[in-house]
Amino acid sequence: MKELGLLERDYPEVVMSVKTSQAIRTVLNNAIETLNILTTGGVIDLKEGAKLEKIIQLKIKRLTTFPATILPPTAEELLRNIPWLENAKDQIHLIKSKAKVLVFDYGDILCAEGEMPRGIHLMVSGLVKLYGSSPGFGHSKDYYDEDVRLGGGKIPFTDYRGSGAILGDVNCLTKQPMEVTIICETLVKTCFISINDLFEAFDAFMEFPSLEYKLWLSIAIRIAVNTLKDNIAYQSWTHNKICSWFSKAYIEDININKKLDIDGNMEDLVLIYGSVEDCQLQQVYYAPCIIPKTTHQIQAIANITKILIVPTAAKKDTKPSANQKLLAMDNAPSLQNAAVHNKGIPGRSSMRIALSDSLTVLRVNDS
Repeated sequence: MKELGLLERDYPEVVMSVKTSQAIRTVLNNAIETLNILTTGGVIDLKEGAKLEKIIQLKIKRLTTFPATILPPTAEELLRNIPWLENAKDQIHLIKSKAKVLVFDYGDILCAEGEMPRGIHLMVSGLVKLYGSSPGFGHSKDYYDEDVRLGGGKIPFTDYRGSGAILGDVNCLTKQPMEVTIICETLVKTCFISINDLFEAFDAFMEFPSLEYKLWLSIAIRIAVNTLKDNIAYQSWTHNKICSWFSKAYIEDININKKLDIDGNMEDLVLIYGSVEDCQLQQVYYAPCIIPKTTHQIQAIANITKILIVPTAAKKDTKPSANQKLLAMDNAPSLQNAAVHNKGIPGRSSMRIALSDSLTVLRVNDS
């Protein structure tokens, strides 16, 4: 990721071509995988399956003549393609009227660990480095390694983000101090939405699904997908299968000391933010984790608690869900996951493991 970001500094058109080519190849590989599953399952005839696979393979071969350079997207194009703004013209218009394009030099600091968030940065170009303590996900419990606890600190966290990434969204929503310092590794351009403008947009669009809800849902799906990938019970699942699993999921807010009954209409529960306690076993769970299937009632013990709930098949709406667009935009499938064969989805009876019309352009000289 770092090397690709550094390459983007000098050759942005080349990097965009590489990313686009890989994304296309991933989609085609997933198409072949799905086709094989449908063919072996008898849904598609063998001869028809062979013809379809031949067409897909032909498209893969055409990638060898893919353009070596592609112009990178502009700030307005990226803004229109944010998952929680897609196809919402009024919301996009308001955010565009408030957004500003900021340009940072190498070494500038976008935000420092411990300071309050000033807004959301949508990366347009460049590379930034994130370093500090690991995300706390809304709880103060330090449940990391014993050596780290004895040392009086958390596990050090380092990551790199490039174009298309969104920075500071969770901290703006929760109004909690930044847990990482974000420093520019190259010349960086971001589309900045201040926290005041963001909450003004929340107040303007409160009809369900509200803008705030869609932003939380986008974050929740991103966290939940990574949580399932790290869980041994879901190691055989492809990225697309995990995304499909969350296509009808919804977020439940639990106020502190309030309880939530878990019934047969809930297939999976992923604790996204905060912490809860099992009312029967007195077991405490900290985000992010999967709530065990043996749990029947939980109580929130954090000020902000968010749970992503996957309803049972009988309760899932048959109409297209907005979640599917959030999944497709927010979680690009990887080639590694595309190569893994799908397995069956565990049922409720099996054990769940805990676990502006024109944008204003500014030059930032001081961090």
